[in-house]
Amino acid sequence: MNDDNSTSKPLLTRIENEVLGREIKCTLNDGRITRGKLICLDRMKNMILADAIEERKVLKSMYDVEDNTIGGGGERKEQIERANEGEEYFMFRRDISQVLIPGDQLLKVELCRVATS
Repeated sequence: MNDDNSTSKPLLTRIENEVLGREIKCTLNDGRITRGKLICLDRMKNMILADAIEERKVLKSMYDVEDNTIGGGGERKEQIERANEGEEYFMFRRDISQVLIPGDQLLKVELCRVATS
């Protein structure tokens, strides 16, 4: 007799051993990308990341940005990208000590490579 608990336990153990404490990259359904150390994961796929960096693209036409920051929230303008249709984008980054990523907003989760020496 094969119960669901016996097949799911090794997967949960593998996640605990191989993923918790590692750096991951989450792509959200609104286009934001958040990278940080996974410290918590629940059954609804909600994740808590520590020492996170959030990146998002903003149309240049939406902001009149003269300096390297907007909104006083510690966001930094990293670069300008051009889209296919000729629009210019700012790539904004902000450092966050801890962030909750709602599982229902996740599009993709990637495990970052460990640097080898």
